[in-house]
Amino acid sequence: MKQLSPPCSRRKTASTSRPEDGPEIWRSTTRQIEQNQSNRLANRSKSERKNVWAGIPNTLFLLTVRISPHIFARMNNQLHKTVLRATRFFMTPIARFLLRTGIGFREFSEIAKLAFVDVASQDYGIRGRPTNISRVAVMTGLTRKEVKRIRVKLDTDDVTSDVRVSPGQEILHYWYQDTDFLGKDGAPVPIPYEGNGASFINLARRYGGDIPPGALRRELERVGAIEQTADGRIKALKRYFIPVEMNTEFVESVAHSLHDLASTIAHNAMHPGSDEGRIERYVFTRRLKKNSIPRFRRFAREHVPNFLEYIEDWISAHEVSYEDSKRQTQQRVGIGVYYFEED
Repeated sequence: MKQLSPPCSRRKTASTSRPEDGPEIWRSTTRQIEQNQSNRLANRSKSERKNVWAGIPNTLFLLTVRISPHIFARMNNQLHKTVLRATRFFMTPIARFLLRTGIGFREFSEIAKLAFVDVASQDYGIRGRPTNISRVAVMTGLTRKEVKRIRVKLDTDDVTSDVRVSPGQEILHYWYQDTDFLGKDGAPVPIPYEGNGASFINLARRYGGDIPPGALRRELERVGAIEQTADGRIKALKRYFIPVEMNTEFVESVAHSLHDLASTIAHNAMHPGSDEGRIERYVFTRRLKKNSIPRFRRFAREHVPNFLEYIEDWISAHEVSYEDSKRQTQQRVGIGVYYFEED
């Protein structure tokens, strides 16, 4: 009796279809296989037909191998887009915070490079060794030269040097450094907005990049870094471009809060649905009346501290003594609570 060759044993031809054509390929391929099976079955005996079923798992495997790259490509592309949208969403309040403290994209970009190279080097090494430069470059999209430069900064803990600052900060920095704009006492002199020699326009053209001098002037005036004197000259009031004054303790507190929440989210993403996940819960509504929002804010202020005091009591009851803690590896653990409103 002639044995039927399973469909998967046939020679496979290269597909030129695009990932987005996946569903159509599935339908057309399925129709073709069903038609071929029907034609064969019409001309075979009952015993021969039994052999056809042996080829069905292979047929499904063929479909999986042939179709899954297209489906997975669509899924991965969709996930990529979702992650980018999510990143833009959670970056918005961070950008708002940075801009209020005078940090522009140039500085943020350098700090982001440091973070990417640090994580790629430490988390993806082999046998406990840091990831090699070439692999870090592949993962991060940076050049090998850039990765090497950043690794030197990480090794020396010199994370803030050579960071390109915002144009506003550049203007103020060189106003206090360039001798063309300094008086005999070494302090920045009031300068006219325009004219030959030392003027604000010439200062902006020299250090402000392609930003129009008028835009730089308005932004510096807005943050209180410069002012116009009675005779029409422009006077520097601050050495640093800081739109909103903040103390270092507050900034460090913000850093810890954002770091701890983001670390928990990243950990849970690596352990989805497992017992190793960390608690991360929140409640929200869009159905409160506007006059009820202040009441809810007061409710949170009243009751959340009670919960945190309960947690603190538990921690205090289980902490080791200070002397014992110095002999052990200290791992920071805790619970953070925050109230939020959409701006």
